[in-house]
Amino acid sequence: MLRGPEGNRLTSSFSARPGEEHAEKRRLATGDLTCDVAPWAEVYIGDRRLGLTPLASVSLQEGTYTLRLKNADLGREKSLPVTVRAGETTRIKTRFDSSR
Repeated sequence: MLRGPEGNRLTSSFSARPGEEHAEKRRLATGDLTCDVAPWAEVYIGDRRLGLTPLASVSLQEGTYTLRLKNADLGREKSLPVTVRAGETTRIKTRFDSSR
């Protein structure tokens, strides 16, 4: 498992015989993320604020992230796992329930 600087995770597999060493350098490709939350949310990955929804396309390294959505008016926050794939756009659409 590889970990990126923003907490993204990417799994890689390989074969090795007993006693063999394996070293690999890998440049992670990028994909895009869009996010739409009703009524609205601030979007974070870790401590990095990506912006307010509707969030236009943001380029991220491929991998799995924990997306944090925060709506201060409602006093609500939720976290979602998000997988960004190289060369693809990941679209998130969700809503905050106004009840507590």
